[in-house]
Amino acid sequence: MATVLNRPERQVNLTVSWETYERLLAEHEGNGSVRFTYNQGQLKILVPSVEHETLTSNIETVELFADEMELDFIRTRSTTFRREDLEKGFEPDSSFYFQNAERVRGNKRLNLKKIRHRNSS
Repeated sequence: MATVLNRPERQVNLTVSWETYERLLAEHEGNGSVRFTYNQGQLKILVPSVEHETLTSNIETVELFADEMELDFIRTRSTTFRREDLEKGFEPDSSFYFQNAERVRGNKRLNLKKIRHRNSS
């Protein structure tokens, strides 16, 4: 009988340009097994472990709760968010819009500069 070993989570930290970050994102588009976080020149590359993926499945509880409470929301799952003007980018395991659900609904692309909290000017 074959045994499958659970590989630990692997992470690499590098200092790279925004252009290199964008190139890596493009080269790994659709590859959900690698996650990138970029913060003003610092790039973190993460290959999630089984434990990580198991823990993130708990996020579904948020969706169940929101449905039960009949809250209006949009779940964007593991989306790549990036703002070149801030030199920041990240890929959460899952993300939700509650207060801005109407502003997000139906959009194929999100402009994070335009989506603001309702109380913001």
